[in-house]
Amino acid sequence: MKKALLFFSILCCCNLSNLMAQTACTQYAGGPYNNQGIDVAGCNGETLSAPYAAWLNEIYFTDVVAGGNYTFDICNGYDENAWGAPAVITVILNGTPAAGNVDGGTVLATVEGCTVTFDATESGTAFFTISTANDCGGAVAQTDNGVPTVTTNSGVDCVVVACADAAAGTASGTADICFNETTDLVVSDVVIPTDGVSGFVWVVSTEDISGSASPNTEASFAGNFPIVAVAPSNPLLFLNDGVSLPAGTYYFTPVVFANADNAAGAAFATLVLDATCTQTGNSVAVTLYGEGDPNCVPACPQIGLAATTCVDGEFNIEISTTSMGELASFDISDDQGNTATVTGVGLTTFGPYASGTIVTITTSTGGDCDAQGEITQTCPAACDVMADGSFEANDGTWEAASSNFGTPLCDGACTANGTSLAYDGQFWVWFGGVADVEEIGSMIQTVTIPANSAELSFYLAIPVAGGSGNDFMRVTVDGNEVFNVADTDSSSYQEYTQVTVDLSAYANGAAHTIAFESTTTGVGTTNFFVDLVSLIACGSQCLAEAGTVANPAVNGNDIVVAASGYNSNAEYTYVYYLSQNNAPTYTIAYQNTNGVFTNVNDGSYVLHTLSVSDADYATVQSTTTIGEINQLITNSLICGELNLAVASNLVVSTGIGVANANPSFQIANIMPMPVTNTATLTFSYTGNSHKPPPSTTLQVEW
Repeated sequence: MKKALLFFSILCCCNLSNLMAQTACTQYAGGPYNNQGIDVAGCNGETLSAPYAAWLNEIYFTDVVAGGNYTFDICNGYDENAWGAPAVITVILNGTPAAGNVDGGTVLATVEGCTVTFDATESGTAFFTISTANDCGGAVAQTDNGVPTVTTNSGVDCVVVACADAAAGTASGTADICFNETTDLVVSDVVIPTDGVSGFVWVVSTEDISGSASPNTEASFAGNFPIVAVAPSNPLLFLNDGVSLPAGTYYFTPVVFANADNAAGAAFATLVLDATCTQTGNSVAVTLYGEGDPNCVPACPQIGLAATTCVDGEFNIEISTTSMGELASFDISDDQGNTATVTGVGLTTFGPYASGTIVTITTSTGGDCDAQGEITQTCPAACDVMADGSFEANDGTWEAASSNFGTPLCDGACTANGTSLAYDGQFWVWFGGVADVEEIGSMIQTVTIPANSAELSFYLAIPVAGGSGNDFMRVTVDGNEVFNVADTDSSSYQEYTQVTVDLSAYANGAAHTIAFESTTTGVGTTNFFVDLVSLIACGSQCLAEAGTVANPAVNGNDIVVAASGYNSNAEYTYVYYLSQNNAPTYTIAYQNTNGVFTNVNDGSYVLHTLSVSDADYATVQSTTTIGEINQLITNSLICGELNLAVASNLVVSTGIGVANANPSFQIANIMPMPVTNTATLTFSYTGNSHKPPPSTTLQVEW
């Protein structure tokens, strides 16, 4: 179940053997994650594993103690060919991961393979970057390749702690947390008993529950953070995002427990706690302020820039002022000559601007609050039926193939100096580019071309040519060649040049396969670059756009969903659905047009959204399943676009409380302590996953 990103930087430390077999890699693209399950290394002989497999160019971490000996590995399920080359693991001690790089700290070792053993020279957090020798700092490759696992070989004795010696410790931290800031709660002098099911947990409630014998059944209980087996050494850094917990005052309380009855499951809220073996510490009151709260407004005005949806190839810039700070007024301007004076919070609009225009917005305050920012928007050509023509989404819309590289789609990672050679954005198609061997590549997409006229447009460059006349790049429609260029034509395409091809002969309302294909023979080297493809077909077409949906906010039996990027024209209606999880039928349980579901029955639901023309809205209202709607669209009987099982079959479970609202604030793993050879791990997962479980409760044995 992958993966919930941490929203903060973490100081880390780790150590490794002093043999550096590979070049150290301190860069990463995925992580660190807050549900990895290996945050704190266990005691001697204990092995902890993440609940999901590793991906290429990720970072993991675990807390270690000075003098301890540890092993980090991904050997369970590892295949050295899965990422095109063997894994390279780098261990870094006491560094700071931020913006894709671990800054500072000590690199203890870098090894090739699936396992590394190291000694911790000091206590702290060990970070592990997972890369390959030729792809340090590249994009995340979402290919499962071994389960991240930490084994404590020595350093922390597994001692038996009686319930009489348990102590929840003393908690402290900052009382006021502004929007988009994190808590800094710490706890000291924690002693965790080890009888049966035990652990430490931070509990959140709406009332002070200091000293409670049953903190998980208090009427004010609002949820809990992940249960851990050892006392936390790092602060509890909870992001005040306004979603997990709405603005208000909450009580964060440390709890230790043992001898709990886990018959009802491993969720802390359902454990039956032993009152004689449960210690609830002092509750710390923390006030979470909402966005723009006066208590958090700085001296300077707070403004945001946003580009509006394109209209006829043009866009506007909206400057939103959310706070005036200590100013009565200030001036804003753009580099096109537009100016305005702001005297209160709200929106100021400049424009319109042509597609691709980079607009510079300047804030002039006559003091230290002067600022400048840039924003732009690329508008799709009117009636463009080609999806992801700039290749920036890289979401599988195009069927990509390359005999030597797997795909001809490239960004800066394809070049020696990391520079993108795209005409627009960061991604482009690179055919050829390899000497001495044959390279065959293709990019294919099937589109429906409305009846009328159609013109294909793309930008082509041939900066390097073999010169034999045998290397070519061509475009076909349904296998029929409509454009061809050879390496001997390179003088006409040294720089990106727009190519247009009339496809009106195929504008008949039917589906057609557009293919960009290339073969280079290896005699010399030819590079064919292709970018910004469009197919302008202004016939009668459906412009429904379902957009994207963020994670739903769940509070008890209320669900709030927000979509963005959908067609908001007056001729279209946007509909939210909750269906029963019975794919592929998906029986509709609830529907509305505002995304707010209240008093939903307990159960598991799949979230879908639909953009449908007003003329067909009555038709979809008469349907009872998502499958029926999808069939109507597939058969072109209605104009609409449907997001089927939004966010990878996201399952929404109601009746659990606000703990579901944010992956960083959820019920997590619990294990018997001390660990035996065989134990049962039970947990509930309600976040996004690239590998969704069959249900919200998963039984795992090791």
